[in-house]
Amino acid sequence: MISVPVTLKDGTPARVRQARPGDAAGLVEVNRAILTETDFHIREVSEYHADPETEERFVAGFDTRPGSLYLVAEVGGRLAGVLMFEREKLNRMHHVGMMGMAILKQYHRQGLGTAMLNACLSWARGQQGLEKIRLEVFNTNPVAVRLYEKFGFVHEGNRKRDIRIRGKYVDLMLMAKFLA
Repeated sequence: MISVPVTLKDGTPARVRQARPGDAAGLVEVNRAILTETDFHIREVSEYHADPETEERFVAGFDTRPGSLYLVAEVGGRLAGVLMFEREKLNRMHHVGMMGMAILKQYHRQGLGTAMLNACLSWARGQQGLEKIRLEVFNTNPVAVRLYEKFGFVHEGNRKRDIRIRGKYVDLMLMAKFLA
């Protein structure tokens, strides 16, 4: 079970740990808040329909799927960010997994993203046969792009005009990190 103490840049203690079914209500709250704070998400808040019961089952499912990881960042007893990783199930793609991460705006640039990525990559290196981690990031989110680049993720391509927000188009950047 992953549980890593973290000190934020402002000195606040935090923790990165694996999500538990008991986090369900907090996960609904933090996910809804994250969706209202920025436009860096595919889903709009009106499309987020999770409730604690559904979220509890979703979190519990990560324990039953090999190669899956659900991390949370916790600050002062409250959830402040999430990171999900799921490995491809098909044999020809089983060496690859997809990652996504989101953090409450008040904790941007405080070290939580770095801590969650460190925990995920450390775990990923221990997964037999896992060679590549993929992610998608809005091309309008340079802070996230720089963070991923700092960890060795490389730009693999763009999905042009994949996102439309209030009539304006955004490209999804495809990035990946090779573990082997």
